[in-house]
Amino acid sequence: MNDEVVVLPLSDELDLHTFSPRDVGSLVPEWMHACREAGMLELRLVHGKGSGALRAGVLALLERSPLVRETRADGNWGGTRIALWDPAEDEARVQAVVQRSPRLLALLEAVAAVGPPGAWIGAGALRNRIWHTFHRRDGEAEDTDVDVVWHGEGDPDADAAYERALNARLPANWEVVDQARYGARSGEEGMARWPETATGVAVRPDGTLFAAHGWGDLFAMVVRRSPAFPEVDWPARLRAKQWRQRFPWVRVE
Repeated sequence: MNDEVVVLPLSDELDLHTFSPRDVGSLVPEWMHACREAGMLELRLVHGKGSGALRAGVLALLERSPLVRETRADGNWGGTRIALWDPAEDEARVQAVVQRSPRLLALLEAVAAVGPPGAWIGAGALRNRIWHTFHRRDGEAEDTDVDVVWHGEGDPDADAAYERALNARLPANWEVVDQARYGARSGEEGMARWPETATGVAVRPDGTLFAAHGWGDLFAMVVRRSPAFPEVDWPARLRAKQWRQRFPWVRVE
């Protein structure tokens, strides 16, 4: 048996007839993500008519994808045209999620009121709300640890003092961490070292956004190891986080 992997050239058209149906669920999102990263935003997906089962499955997949702006039937229903969101619109879409989350806005207001200075709210507090929205779930996302990232003198007592002040202002699972404690030269550098590329995202009380590795993996709902995170620790991290149980449509790579 020849198990050699064949790498196909990236194209704005994908014919699913050449692939096994069981691969479609991972293949189509990966293809759209790669096309988007390459600047291809107008795509054509060929699924054929057949019994209609493949087409129905593909359309359901496209409907829930945060990469897809709109779809339309192509010709005799044997294909579907796909318009992807432009990456230039990613920050505006994140801002919209923030503005629709009363809980996140309240957390940001608390940080603005009591500090730390120049702080961000990042990691799961932002990522989970975005993925919650992408999964078309109603209501607020689960309340998780609220990671407050800043850069000071590296004094853990200062972190503890800010946590107490924040809890007095608004009870939450506050975790204030001065990134200087871990040798980072800035809060942004510290976030770039976080385990997953989709986790290194943050927002400041003034609405400023930051994505250490870009917004691509967050919008593609991909869990990928950050380059700075030790590869040897990655399997244990995946087992502990249970990504697919919490977010069924997330892809782990």
